[in-house]
Amino acid sequence: MRKIILIGLFFFSFNIKAQDNHFKFDQDVISHNIKIAQNFEKSKFYNKNIKFELSGEKIYFSNKNNDQILILDFCCGGSSLNVQRITVTTPNRVAYGRLINKLNVEKFITQNQNFIGIHYADFIKKMGVPTNQYNDKDSLILKYYTEDRDYPILKNNYMPSYYALYKFNKKSKILTGFEFGFSDI
Repeated sequence: MRKIILIGLFFFSFNIKAQDNHFKFDQDVISHNIKIAQNFEKSKFYNKNIKFELSGEKIYFSNKNNDQILILDFCCGGSSLNVQRITVTTPNRVAYGRLINKLNVEKFITQNQNFIGIHYADFIKKMGVPTNQYNDKDSLILKYYTEDRDYPILKNNYMPSYYALYKFNKKSKILTGFEFGFSDI
């Protein structure tokens, strides 16, 4: 019995260390200099002709092949054009009828080199064990989350939590979308 408890404790502490030491929340930065907690006007894509949602809280972009959508969200108590949440997805009902700006890029990539189409095994090698994972219809969703106020991105921006969701197709194990940013949940 004692051996079982010791093995269980060893396994449990190993899992916590894998989660804590591998995933770095403040590394998730979309390519092309669009960053969480940074003013979008500093991005090389900003110009005065960009079409905003009516509320002014979101901007939608498509890549040059129109097979990926990038959504920048300025909500959650952020000031002016500070990006609070970034979502990358394939065209779907979310983007239907929206004002979509076109970017001359092949695909949207995070600083960690994650992108729609990456395989689950390659992703896990880079990002580590998620905080949580669950199934949703045809998808496996990995969630990374922290409320640790000592993380620089939370501390420097006075935000309560940071999360990242990565959605994989259950059958093909290919990344089909992702979202990351500040959360007030």
